[in-house]
Amino acid sequence: MRHAIKIIFIILFISLSTSLSAADNWQEYSTFMDRFYYLNKQNFNDISCRIKVSTLDASLAQVREQLKPLEGKIKITENSAEFSLNYNKDSGLTFNLPSFDVKIVSDKGIKDREKLETGIKYMKQGFQMQVDGVTTTIRGLFASYILPKREDFNIKKITVNKDKAKIIYEAGQSKFTEVYEGKTCKQIMESPSLSSQTTIKFRDIGEKLILDMADVTLKSIDATTDTKMSVEYQEVRNISFPAKLVTDFKMEFKNQKMEGQVIIFFENCEVK
Repeated sequence: MRHAIKIIFIILFISLSTSLSAADNWQEYSTFMDRFYYLNKQNFNDISCRIKVSTLDASLAQVREQLKPLEGKIKITENSAEFSLNYNKDSGLTFNLPSFDVKIVSDKGIKDREKLETGIKYMKQGFQMQVDGVTTTIRGLFASYILPKREDFNIKKITVNKDKAKIIYEAGQSKFTEVYEGKTCKQIMESPSLSSQTTIKFRDIGEKLILDMADVTLKSIDATTDTKMSVEYQEVRNISFPAKLVTDFKMEFKNQKMEGQVIIFFENCEVK
């Protein structure tokens, strides 16, 4: 599941950044994209926030409950409260990552130490997978707030008419077609092993547009995944910054279905 979610947000990363290269089309493209809100064009150097994740807190509470009978025989160490991010206009997005560990401090009353150690190993791996998924998700979100670079993609065609535009470009082995109309962008991506359809909706932030929600349907040979994400915002010293990101996903494999929701909160944000 972790790898599928990572692929989804790589697609979102490409969708939301939509940087294209072609000297003769760049001016038209950059003029049109000036409609959107970019953090790296705002008046600040750094923003830092604490990250709080619904599923991470729930998992840690569940682990503590499961290990409660072993109280006195194990020691749990975690610092999820220190999970945070920093966005710098020059160096980009960085994280202070949380850690989780369980150590056996006494064998007394433990019937099968090897089984317990295996269980602890899986708990630690599960925690790390969640942290990796959260950071990948946030990086995908922040791609929509960063001014594109012209060398990232190969533009094939662009047509602009006021608030409408159609852009066709290539990135690696993938071909993208994007149609902007008003506050909506619809994208189709085709590659040798994946295809996706994405609808992105924007909202007004002052005189600019900023990401409001996105729906992604991703298809591969083995699975189909539908992902919906929505963003709520806060003002941090006159800087519009995400306050809450809600992601709902449904995955269908050949013989299995999975679904879930992850809510990420950006708290105690400070501008430096």
